[in-house]
Amino acid sequence: MINRKDICEKILAEFGLDPKTSHILNGHVPVKIKDGESPVKGEGKLFIIDGGISKAYQKQTGIAGYTFIFNSRFMALAEHKPYSPLQEDGSQVFHTPVLRTVKTLEKRMLVRDTDQGEELQQEVEELKELVKAYRNGDLKEQ
Repeated sequence: MINRKDICEKILAEFGLDPKTSHILNGHVPVKIKDGESPVKGEGKLFIIDGGISKAYQKQTGIAGYTFIFNSRFMALAEHKPYSPLQEDGSQVFHTPVLRTVKTLEKRMLVRDTDQGEELQQEVEELKELVKAYRNGDLKEQ
């Protein structure tokens, strides 16, 4: 069902989220990249992350998992290469992940566009009402 966009959208709606702008992050599922599998499912509504970070999964997947990156301009998946074994001298070779943009936002997301931004705006409105009540004399200084 994770490959079906309509199912993903129904899940998002059940959680009270807007299916047009929301996405599902699903972890702990190995993505078999070596077999051609993609971490992007449901026509871009669902992203599978971190599957394969465990060394036990790396033979199945061919990679060391994914990290989801989300900022004000885009969503991306960082694909991690398997880790090199720890050397006797304590050193270890790490590889820079391959970054793949999975969605570019139509307009830059601002703080006011987030849930926290809505909460902050509500607080601003309440403070304005408080100042207004004070100026009108409805509230007296104690």
